Amino acid sequence: MSLHLRLLVLRHETDLEHHVIDPIDQLEFNQEYALFFQIQRHGRDAAQDDPHTQANECVKTMPLPKQLQIGLAEYNSDRTRQDRYGNELTFTTAGELGVAALSHETTQINKAVMAYVRALPPKTPIVLYWH
Repeated sequence: MSLHLRLLVLRHETDLEHHVIDPIDQLEFNQEYALFFQIQRHGRDAAQDDPHTQANECVKTMPLPKQLQIGLAEYNSDRTRQDRYGNELTFTTAGELGVAALSHETTQINKAVMAYVRALPPKTPIVLYWH
């Protein structure tokens, strides 16, 4: 089974104060494990228990505010607070995610997604949806 990360891009940091928000964009990193290991994984035992994994984490994440639910287009605008694995959604900012490195063997699509992230204002919130 492969792991994918969908980035749910919000408009502005004040979007985090809403009760329900639909992302303005949804982008996908496909099997970019070099990047995935750099993202702090709240609520995942492997990242909490493995000091080697923790040492490589440079992208900080935060839990979604308690009142916020995210709309996902693939679910006909259903609202959620959990990823496909049942874990609570987290978010980071474009500035945080933009410092992460991609592997040398990454796809052109993954390079384009990272270029998009790096072009966003640094405080732009990005919800991380693992699937």
